[in-house]
Amino acid sequence: MSAQRLACLLIACAPLLGARAAAPIYKCQAADGAVSYQDHPCPAGTDQPAPRIAPPPPFVPLPEQAPAARGPERKRGDFSPVSEPAPPLPVLFRCYDGVTGKGYVSDTPQQNLRYVPLWTVMPSGSTVGGLSAGIRPPDPAETAALANYTEVQDRCHEMSVGELCGYWRGHVDEVHAKRRVAFKDTRAALEQEEADLTGNLASHCGR
Repeated sequence: MSAQRLACLLIACAPLLGARAAAPIYKCQAADGAVSYQDHPCPAGTDQPAPRIAPPPPFVPLPEQAPAARGPERKRGDFSPVSEPAPPLPVLFRCYDGVTGKGYVSDTPQQNLRYVPLWTVMPSGSTVGGLSAGIRPPDPAETAALANYTEVQDRCHEMSVGELCGYWRGHVDEVHAKRRVAFKDTRAALEQEEADLTGNLASHCGR
């Protein structure tokens, strides 16, 4: 029997073989090499051994992996963008010059300790050794009062959120005005400063 006829026979008999799954099928090979299939045992010396199938490899479980970090839970149907956490609030200090009383903003609480002649900080209208307050004598060697010095420090305090927002709102307008008329070599720095101020207002002041 040719291989083609044998394949057709197997295909045609497939339903029958499925229905008679309980009955064994024998593969026999005659002396001339012809192969046949039958439902009864082959004659002695003509049966063919069933092919051996290698057993599957042993199952090796994969190592457990730590679950990936998940973001905040979102409800189904919620397509709103996830807001990024606000940057930390900058720390700035409002300071006042110990001599002139003029205010300024600093990022360090330095007290700016220095020694100045006593007459520079005397109350208005007072005199020491004939010297009037706020008026520098023409010749420091004229009186011994000039040898009197006093310690002066600036007064600084950490700015609250309200103070910071007020400072940023006023300062961003100043920087914006400067940037509009600035030359090319200073415009980039002013643009960055304006962007930082605008970002602080948006993050901490609701603007």
